[in-house]
Amino acid sequence: MAVDELIMPRLRRLDRIAVGDRSQAVAGAASGSVTSLLEGSELVLRMLSMLLAMLATSAFLITDADGGRSEWVLWLQIVVESLLAVCLWRLLRYLPERADRGTLTAVAAISVLVLSLLWEPVQRVLLGSGRPFEMMMMHSQKNLMLLLAAAGQRGGMRLSVFIGAVLCIFSSAITRDPRAWLSTALFAVTALSWLVAAYWSGLRPRMLRDSDSRMPLRWALAGPLCGLVLLAAAGGAGPQVISTIRGYLPGSGGDGEYDEFSRGGVNDGDALVAGLDDIRSFGAIEDAPFAESDRPSLYDVINDAFDEPVRRNKTTQRAVALPPELMASLQQRLSSVQEAGREFSTHRRHSSSRKARARSISSATLISVSGRVPLHLRMELYDLFDGRDWQALPEPAESLRFSTCDHAGKPWIRIPASWRGLHFESYSDYHIVTPLGLKSPIIPAPADARALHIDRVDQPDMFAWHQEGIVRMVRDSLEPQAAIHLRSEVADPQKLRRNPGLHFETTRSAECRLLPGGAGMERIGRLAAEWAGGLPRGMAQVDEICRRLREGYVLDRDVLPDETSELPVEDFLFQLKRGPEYLFATSAVVMLRSLGYTARLVSGFYANPQNYDARKRKTLVRAEDSHFWCEVFVGGGTWATLEPSPGYALLEPPPTLGQRIVAFLRWCYRRALRHWLLVLTGTVLLPVVWVQRRWVQCGVLTLLWRVFPGRGARERVLRAARLVDSRLRLAGLARPPHVSPARWLEHLSLLDVVAVRRVLRLAEAAMYGGGAEFAGVVQESELSVLNAAMLRELRFGGLRRLARERQDG
Repeated sequence: MAVDELIMPRLRRLDRIAVGDRSQAVAGAASGSVTSLLEGSELVLRMLSMLLAMLATSAFLITDADGGRSEWVLWLQIVVESLLAVCLWRLLRYLPERADRGTLTAVAAISVLVLSLLWEPVQRVLLGSGRPFEMMMMHSQKNLMLLLAAAGQRGGMRLSVFIGAVLCIFSSAITRDPRAWLSTALFAVTALSWLVAAYWSGLRPRMLRDSDSRMPLRWALAGPLCGLVLLAAAGGAGPQVISTIRGYLPGSGGDGEYDEFSRGGVNDGDALVAGLDDIRSFGAIEDAPFAESDRPSLYDVINDAFDEPVRRNKTTQRAVALPPELMASLQQRLSSVQEAGREFSTHRRHSSSRKARARSISSATLISVSGRVPLHLRMELYDLFDGRDWQALPEPAESLRFSTCDHAGKPWIRIPASWRGLHFESYSDYHIVTPLGLKSPIIPAPADARALHIDRVDQPDMFAWHQEGIVRMVRDSLEPQAAIHLRSEVADPQKLRRNPGLHFETTRSAECRLLPGGAGMERIGRLAAEWAGGLPRGMAQVDEICRRLREGYVLDRDVLPDETSELPVEDFLFQLKRGPEYLFATSAVVMLRSLGYTARLVSGFYANPQNYDARKRKTLVRAEDSHFWCEVFVGGGTWATLEPSPGYALLEPPPTLGQRIVAFLRWCYRRALRHWLLVLTGTVLLPVVWVQRRWVQCGVLTLLWRVFPGRGARERVLRAARLVDSRLRLAGLARPPHVSPARWLEHLSLLDVVAVRRVLRLAEAAMYGGGAEFAGVVQESELSVLNAAMLRELRFGGLRRLARERQDG
């Protein structure tokens, strides 16, 4: 009995110890499993957040491209942005534990937003491209979404998913691309799994301590699979239920205010008219009604702009000395051209009423041009010249057939280009030419037009050749206010001059090499040889002739040669040295022909950049913009456009990225010189502010606290406590999230901070006690004294020294 009484209590005690050990072991195992489970659910949540951000990015980038980028460029952009987000996510894992992730994320988010918005004007200046307002804003939100998803903060991930949902809804509403809809559908299905993971990771260990649960991965995966099955089942059946909102957003086109970088429309909504009361009022429309009017023809406009030609007696003999072998065919040609009235005389009479007539027609807009300017619009070509009159080219003998092609769902008429073979073009340009007050079937187009489109015109037999390279419609005149879309090639002057295939020889166009005889023409030939004699044959001589005319002569439409002159171009070159454009162009052609080149005269219209209407984004072409220039044959069936008149320029390819950067730097340099005092002050102050940014930020926060201390004692105490926390953080003594302000102050071992301790104790009472309980604890007068003492005790310089000592220690 004694042994039992001695042993049994010990056995019971050992049993209780064993049971306690087993309970602790089980509790430890359960706690470890819960911790690992929560960590796993957090990882799944981050991965799903990244996946949602990538899907939303894909939907937005597809919508932003709007068919304007190639497939591989689009998918390369999607892959690159996704990889950057993943790399950022992986790099943030190596961030030190003591780093304040919340502050870093907030600073990075603000920086991304600001830089995304600042990039837009830089992109427009340097790259010549941009986004409409709503796409610019959504682009910045897309960048913010990727950053927040990569950061992995709980609040940031929720905001990232919300932004992704907004992006997907936005993209689905304004696009018709099924790939964007597919990305949106996948986003919606994956978001269900994200909600499950977010709920699971939000559970606390105390809720799982006595339960045996696990992450419902099967349900998380079942959601996307069910959604994909439903999407596949509904993909090819039933009517299309997703519609596109066009014209609702400011950059989507429509009939409201235009946006220079809009995604749709013709950017002239504010210039459109209904065409009910007066259909001749200004405004380009696609299906314009037809109205008979007194619109002038090309030769009417030329006669109004450059005076009437001098009427000669029929018995007066022309000053033409052409080769006898071509005389018979050319005589027949001249007769047919004269009957049609398609000739231009360089012998114009002085008319006192021309200025008044020019003023009366100056407001009459003949053509409107949308696109890059300056632009030469060809209307007529001239080859034969007898010293006074130019004769227009006939229709081409070899009739090249037009054909149709589809582009963006619209029929385009392809213009045959058999006479262009050197390929010195470097840029494909796009213009919209709208005839308004011009009566002519000829389509005003640049020299290297490749294709044209007129709404509801898809039959090639509605077009014919007017001359070589000039197209006309098979009707009396073009439909007024009907937009003509043109695609053309822009010649690169550098490529043209470096092209080894230029030989300037041709067996065709013999008429473009003929010159009249006489002493005056010989004198002009000697002048041309003097100007270009020291240069090699080719574009160097051609450019020199044009340069001498532009720099040595004055453009003046009011100065004309004498009416009795037999060779007006001779009087212009050697006596007047000033005159209208047709004398500049005629002189260039005659001088080039005297040097053995094949050249011809061109008349048409000049879209002047000075007439550009920035509000309507159109260049208005009036009667006074009728113009003459010339072309030279360079080989390979190719004619190069020349501009010998001063004050006029040829359309060149858009500047390259390097040229845009240089132009932007020059602009910055000029602005800096203009505002040198401001630039000098900023150059001195900005580095100082950056080095002392913590002092500046502390001063700003203190000033705001003094100006807005709060209403009531409780709010004033809480704001004072937040100021203490901010000062410690800026000084490098940031408080960990799990430590209270009072405990952190004790940990720092700060002496003589009685007022600060008092403020922090009051703050704890204000945070954890009710408003009624806090009332009466402190008076307003005591708070004022405490606040002043708090600023003296927590001087920012002393806090900075303490932070450095802690780092050195």
